[in-house]
Amino acid sequence: MTHVSRRRLLQLGGMAAAATAGSLILPRPSAATAIAPREAVRVVGDPAPGVYRALDTDFGAGAVPSQAWFDAARAAGYDGLVTTLHTHWGGEARPWLAAHVALERALGAGMWTAAYGRPVSRWREALSHVPRDLRERLRFFGLDVGVEPRGRHEMRHEYVDGVTGEFGVRPVIYTGWGMWGDVMGYDNAEFAHVPLWEYADDRFDWPDAVIDGDAVPFGGWNVDGNPRVGWQVQMQRPTLLGGVPVARNVFSRAFIDG
Repeated sequence: MTHVSRRRLLQLGGMAAAATAGSLILPRPSAATAIAPREAVRVVGDPAPGVYRALDTDFGAGAVPSQAWFDAARAAGYDGLVTTLHTHWGGEARPWLAAHVALERALGAGMWTAAYGRPVSRWREALSHVPRDLRERLRFFGLDVGVEPRGRHEMRHEYVDGVTGEFGVRPVIYTGWGMWGDVMGYDNAEFAHVPLWEYADDRFDWPDAVIDGDAVPFGGWNVDGNPRVGWQVQMQRPTLLGGVPVARNVFSRAFIDG
């Protein structure tokens, strides 16, 4: 199983908390649905006016593909690349030192770039190994909030402030309804001022908006005046792009360009 599929198997979670409350709320995809990748969905036609399309992958901790792979991704309609800077491999949390190669090649293909890191408490290690010129071109850094292999890492205001203050990068929170509930509590809205990049169930077409269909309110997000700015629309059954499993995302153009 590739890293991009296993890193979020528990992200909708919430079953234990719901059972404790007296009712069982089933998460939409479960760990059992993380199956083999589907073949790539061909991107055709003009992009939706309100969203950018982006791929999300760490290349399974393997070698970064050639420049030709990134050029082909851009030609297929992917506007941006989001990749990991720090995550778990083999149960060990550590930086991905080849991230700068992926960022350079994405920029070379004309894509915008962004990144994320987990566990959320290791944001400094994630960003510190990336060359400054590449950090300055990141459209955001995602603080990944969810249950980790060795327990919960709660979100803290110092993480948000540090991403901005120490590195000059715009923070977002990557999470899902169950992930946030399991770690922070479903009604905890103290970070509602931080933009949300949300996983909210797999689909296999491209939505025309960041809010398209049901968007469950939680954490102070997905309410009037504070919608999510990013939507990971396909992850548990990733798309294959040139043999590489990738998650697909849409982001608000206004947010990315801002």
